[in-house]
Amino acid sequence: MAQITVIKLNSFCNIDKFKFLNFLPRSRRELIHRYKSHKDAYRSYVGALLIRYVICKQLMCRNSDLIFAYNLYGKPFLSSYNNCFFNLSHSGSYVSCILDEKECGIDIEPIGEIHLDIAKSFFHKKEYLKIQSFENKFEKAKYFYFIWTMKEAYIKTLGTGLSKELSSFFVQKDINDKIILTDEEKNLIKPEFYNSILTKDNYYISSTSFSEPVYKFITDIEFMEMIKTCNFFDIK
Repeated sequence: MAQITVIKLNSFCNIDKFKFLNFLPRSRRELIHRYKSHKDAYRSYVGALLIRYVICKQLMCRNSDLIFAYNLYGKPFLSSYNNCFFNLSHSGSYVSCILDEKECGIDIEPIGEIHLDIAKSFFHKKEYLKIQSFENKFEKAKYFYFIWTMKEAYIKTLGTGLSKELSSFFVQKDINDKIILTDEEKNLIKPEFYNSILTKDNYYISSTSFSEPVYKFITDIEFMEMIKTCNFFDIK
């Protein structure tokens, strides 16, 4: 199973919110301190803790055992263990991650203003025409962000960054709302599971993976209690 953990952030203004900062390596602490926005810093902080927590729990190892590296396109991976892959995304009030035994990707975005110029210039023609087929402005925006997050999740799974053009594949739903991704690139091993959910506050969380995903939704307050009571974090 691909494990997806989604954290709802409720403690942006809590003065004690960074109390586990020393559990992170110096490079990550320095990055967090460089953020001008407190909310951006908090999202980065929670995301860094979340990745380490879910990996340590899955592998039954300590935080100090984890060594991360980056591929040629900048995608992080775990170099100290095999068969453990992850991806992270955060936006607005959410931080989410996916963990699986093979490559995986996740993206989260709130439904906002629709960018038809982006869809026309960068999406596949079939996707652009489908977006334009909706008369209601909100339905247009919903479908735009569904496509956008699915494309991001897929590219993150492949680990190729934007070296792969967004128009080189397309996402659609069949009559039963099953998500279908078509990519005609040869010799490409594609994920088997394509999922997208819409939260009550209108955030799309989309993922692609080789295993069926299971979701866990928690708040940041609950997550910090989990960090507090676990035994695999070391002060850096």
